[in-house]
Amino acid sequence: MKRILACFAVAAALLAVACKPQQNPGDKSDNSKDPVPGTATTPEIEFDAILYTIDLGGSADIKIEASDAPATDLLIGVELSGDGYKAGQVTLSAENFTLKSGTTEASLTVTDASLTPGQTVKIALKEGNGYTLSKAKNATFVSVNEPEKIIYTFSQSKAELIESLNITITVSGEKSGANYKAPYDIELPFSIEGDAAEAVIASAEAFLIAKGGNKASITLTLDAAKAEELSGDIAFIQIEGGDNALAGDIARFRLKVHSGQQTPSKLVGTWAFDHVFDADELAMWFEEMEDDPSLLPLNNEGFRLIITEDEETGDVILTPDGEGDFNNFFRTATLTLTAPMNLGSEEKVLGNYTTSCNNMFMAEEDENLIDFICTFYKLSEANRAFSADAESLGESVVSFRLREDGGLELILRDYDTPPFGEMWWDADKFDPEMFGFASLFTKVE
Repeated sequence: MKRILACFAVAAALLAVACKPQQNPGDKSDNSKDPVPGTATTPEIEFDAILYTIDLGGSADIKIEASDAPATDLLIGVELSGDGYKAGQVTLSAENFTLKSGTTEASLTVTDASLTPGQTVKIALKEGNGYTLSKAKNATFVSVNEPEKIIYTFSQSKAELIESLNITITVSGEKSGANYKAPYDIELPFSIEGDAAEAVIASAEAFLIAKGGNKASITLTLDAAKAEELSGDIAFIQIEGGDNALAGDIARFRLKVHSGQQTPSKLVGTWAFDHVFDADELAMWFEEMEDDPSLLPLNNEGFRLIITEDEETGDVILTPDGEGDFNNFFRTATLTLTAPMNLGSEEKVLGNYTTSCNNMFMAEEDENLIDFICTFYKLSEANRAFSADAESLGESVVSFRLREDGGLELILRDYDTPPFGEMWWDADKFDPEMFGFASLFTKVE
């Protein structure tokens, strides 16, 4: 057994030194309780807190801590008691804590099934092999509180459904605000109402706020047959939150339904160039950057796009015809749906092939041309040099929109460095407003 001797030396200060005497052969003192290097120490186990709170209908993680990491896995049993404990009311995620070898923490989840506010449950650790218990073995209680009310809001107020659409809600706490984190999985059922409701298919019946999070999303798709009948009609998505969920800034989502994809075959016809949207304003922007606006491909009078469908193969073919600067870009090509690319700053992806468009030159000419739907198509061949003097053939991408008045809108989306707009061109980011030359075509009867 160790003895502590106080040794004093007088110099300029007093020093305390711990001294251990040598053991005589006849000394029978027992030093067997001293730690022996290389041997494992028996860990002492305790709860990490003396009080846990659990929301009504929620859950709580109960954690234990060990003074030392065990050499092998340990199973540490628990026992429930207390005025709030009855068979079937409280569920544990496991019958024992499992303390893994080499670790000093383990946890279980306690789930409240039917406890009422104010009830408590005691959780006691059981004795076992390979560990000892500290004084905290009976000191952890689960207290049941009323849950905090949440405030939900949609991320946007409206959108158009043509393929599929993701809708997201965010929740905050009535007390905790934007710092709110769901204490357990929360389901917020919703309803779909309005004339187009029967054409809308939802991926779930409720928004699911996962434990620890504050957002949830669902995916909407179309019943194609019903969408054909209800194209242009409106549906509304509304949360049915109950007493503990309150409406926030955007409490309802407005959805305009369209009649399915704008497949290439729907573009079949002969389309005559009408004009580039707000061409004068566009040219002025280039001129202000000291570019030569006369080089811009704005002169397309007499240019046409002829779109046909091969009856045998079903391929849709685009063929340029007539005169105009667009002849420096378009080549005879197969037209197929493709993924959106080179989006404008305000564009949002709506599906595999569509975006919600917002073009400043189109909006300047017609204020109703805001947040319209663009469908994207791949051209199997185009002159990526966009030049009358050079040709670099390859695939390219454009977007089209069929208007309700029968017109066809075109925005160019992809080509190489052109022989115009040098000061505006950015090789790292294609600008679909400045270099898309949004144009209107009219159908030739």
